[in-house]
Amino acid sequence: MSAVVSLFPNPDCSPTAAAMVDRVGRRLDVDVRPASDGSWELRFELPYTQAHARVAEALAEVDRQWPAKLTLDYVLAV
Repeated sequence: MSAVVSLFPNPDCSPTAAAMVDRVGRRLDVDVRPASDGSWELRFELPYTQAHARVAEALAEVDRQWPAKLTLDYVLAV
């Protein structure tokens, strides 16, 4: 099973959010892909609950104030 996690930037923090997403992708060793709606998507070969938890943990490690800069929007099972 694979899951896709989508991260949306807060409009006031887009440059900061982009740097955070890049660091999260490197920390998790996953490719970050820009989506057509302005979000970033991270794909995992994990169940969605595990993917969500890993992204939330990585965001907190990168920046404890991440909720002010990004929205962890959805996790889809694919």
